[in-house]
Amino acid sequence: MQKPPVADPTQPVASGNTPTAADIAAAAALNAQFDPGRDAVADLATAKVEAKRGGKRIILNLGSERCSWCRVLDEFIGGDAEMRSFRDAHFIWMKVNVSAENKNEMFLAHFPKVKIYPHLFVLDADAKLLSSQFPADFQKGKSYDRRKFFAFLRQSVSSKN
Repeated sequence: MQKPPVADPTQPVASGNTPTAADIAAAAALNAQFDPGRDAVADLATAKVEAKRGGKRIILNLGSERCSWCRVLDEFIGGDAEMRSFRDAHFIWMKVNVSAENKNEMFLAHFPKVKIYPHLFVLDADAKLLSSQFPADFQKGKSYDRRKFFAFLRQSVSSKN
């Protein structure tokens, strides 16, 4: 298995605040899938670098590929260009696998216990926990309520924690 790209915090971005292709790939890999083989500690280090460079917050998206509501959340955000654009402009979105193959217990020991997935933790660029959110609060039928979820994202950007 090829190692995912990793942002190099010792190197300045190529042109001022414009990330290099490797940095873009590293950030994109964080949200690619719930992969039991990924190293959540290394991923968070990459997320912190990218969040600091971009003046963004980090959202840890806890779940698994087998979690139906996790897939619904992916489709919900992925299918809404405005929401996806807002998310990408303000957050580094990092998936953390929580499954029988890899529960990421040591990594998650630093956060409040969660029993139901998906679950979202909002962190500042230094990985300090700002808030914990259960997306079921936004469920509407067999998906999520766009107005409520967008309000959560906006509030997570503007909170002063």
